[in-house]
Amino acid sequence: EELPVLFEWQKAVEDGIVFEDGKVILKWKITESLQSAKEQKKDAVKELFKAKTVRPKVETSLGFSVDGSQADLLNFENAKALKLTFIKDADGKTHKIKVSDWDTILNAIREHGLKLYQEKWELDEKIANCTTIDELRDLNINGAFETATD
Repeated sequence: EELPVLFEWQKAVEDGIVFEDGKVILKWKITESLQSAKEQKKDAVKELFKAKTVRPKVETSLGFSVDGSQADLLNFENAKALKLTFIKDADGKTHKIKVSDWDTILNAIREHGLKLYQEKWELDEKIANCTTIDELRDLNINGAFETATD
């Protein structure tokens, strides 16, 4: 007998993901199968991932954070190629940097993005390996992608 498993959003916010006090709110309902429930949980992980990768704030070893979206990465690569020596951090403050500092910034953004992907792939694998509805329900995705953004 199938147990309650279908997600129902409590309220709507950007991109359809639901947050309350920084947590994803999931409400279980009856659904057809474990496979269907897995697909829904993977969709929730995908939405969390999307929300965390839109424009993440990435710490650098230079003492300031930068915006770290894919567009930001391309802009910073272009700034490096042009040998620019000023940058605005994620808080809008201007910093004078050395041309060699661009590598530090670019590597921080790439590392951050890869950590987020790694966590997404691990969650997808955990979901795929669930063999019961209870096991799937107990797999908590609240707080996912937080470690990569700390």
